[in-house]
Amino acid sequence: MASALDFSAGLLLGLCTLACQEAPRADVANAEQQLARGVELFERHCALCHGDLGLGDGPAAHLLFPPARDFSSGRFRLVSTENGAATNADLVSTLRRGMPGSAMPSFAWMAEDDLLGLARHVRRLALEGLALSLEEQADESGRELDSAAARQLAERFLEPGAPIATAARAPAEALERGRALYAAHCAKCHGADGGGTEKIQWTEDGELDWARDFTAGVMKGGTSRAELTRRIRTGMPGTSMPALRLTDAADEAALVAFVQTLIPPQAETALVHRRQTLHVRRVAGVVPAAPADPRWDGAEEIAVVLAPLFWQRKAVTFATIRALHDGADIAVRVTWQDATQDDRTHMAEFSDGVALQFSAALDPPLFGMGSREHPVNLWHWKSFRLADVAGWLDLLEHPPHGGDEPLGCVGVIDAPVYLPAPDDPSITSESDSVVAEGFHSVPLFGVEALPTRTVPRWENGVWQVVMLRSLAPRAEGEVDLRPGATLQLACAVWNGALADHGGQKSISIWQRLIVDP
Repeated sequence: MASALDFSAGLLLGLCTLACQEAPRADVANAEQQLARGVELFERHCALCHGDLGLGDGPAAHLLFPPARDFSSGRFRLVSTENGAATNADLVSTLRRGMPGSAMPSFAWMAEDDLLGLARHVRRLALEGLALSLEEQADESGRELDSAAARQLAERFLEPGAPIATAARAPAEALERGRALYAAHCAKCHGADGGGTEKIQWTEDGELDWARDFTAGVMKGGTSRAELTRRIRTGMPGTSMPALRLTDAADEAALVAFVQTLIPPQAETALVHRRQTLHVRRVAGVVPAAPADPRWDGAEEIAVVLAPLFWQRKAVTFATIRALHDGADIAVRVTWQDATQDDRTHMAEFSDGVALQFSAALDPPLFGMGSREHPVNLWHWKSFRLADVAGWLDLLEHPPHGGDEPLGCVGVIDAPVYLPAPDDPSITSESDSVVAEGFHSVPLFGVEALPTRTVPRWENGVWQVVMLRSLAPRAEGEVDLRPGATLQLACAVWNGALADHGGQKSISIWQRLIVDP
């Protein structure tokens, strides 16, 4: 197992025991409770990507680009200390915000104690993984290092240093100095206007990396003076962004101030997931099936952030959802921007599509397609169906990283199988409803699924897809949507122009759905 630590230097510097004061018993008990809760939450929401031991090798890891973090390196991206070691507050901040530009969503909906418990468990996984890595490095190099000494080294490496002082507020006349410093140190990667460049870069783990586009909100951290000071002073540990140590405090303040001018006002939160509540109101007459029916104007709407599992500049990152019912049936309309209409009519290689996931559980896993205890109901539509294209996240097989597939792409074997489509050049107007009980459990779409009526419409670069079903479940496991129901709803979108298929798609986090009387 590789590590970013230089083993020899670490061995010379780190063989010591860190002094600490004994915490009050109540604090220790509280920390233990938080940690136990953190273990539970990690298993439910994080292990699918990060793996049980935090090694970045979870069942869904091969679908992700950038890849899930391997905590055993001991390197965290967003830190607030001079030595680049993350504090618990740094980890909580990352959990709360998520990591825009990756598949990691925001966990801001969690209670503070739960976030701290998760942070404590992640730190423990990092400590244990790093210590084991050091032992393995020592063994490979023929050196002796017992478990206790390895743990001391890991503790030393992960111990947070002094906090980074925030740069002072620069006067307006310092912006030109900041512009010059940005041009000299930052523009080569981030672009003159902060929009990023196509320059190929690599992380210390050998993974493809790229500079962030400030203007699009694809920012891992925040945009405050404190946050930008930290990013400049420490860089992004483990990535291609180096630390920049400016000896003149006025220069640092000027650079921070200029970078802030490149970031649009809403960019900081533009791609941060948030949980919302969507009320399904009752409409007079029959629910509207046509996407352009004027009655949709009176329906409540939520705008959800979508995280592409394989990040690309033109990936779909937003969708809006509205829903109405008439006492017997429900109609859900999903709208998203897509510059190209990828369907049979346009001879597209890959199709556009959308899926909705429903759960009756109060706190279902964010990903993973439910469980035996808490199954989920999936509604899935593709603009065309061929036997070798499209599917939900669940896999029939697990190909490893690499092989014949391009980096981050998902092969045909990763998708549930569709029945061949008839020779009809029109957009598909049927969707499927299936019940899933875990990551590998989705039935074959088009084979074991129940049909669900769909009315799609693409016009002027916008898809509007209405999916309709009876409020009452039609079979065991289908979600019950009758008035008074409170459920969890998530959304996924495929963009055929970007070769989205199978597990390669954009996904939301859970939203609350309430069916009004």
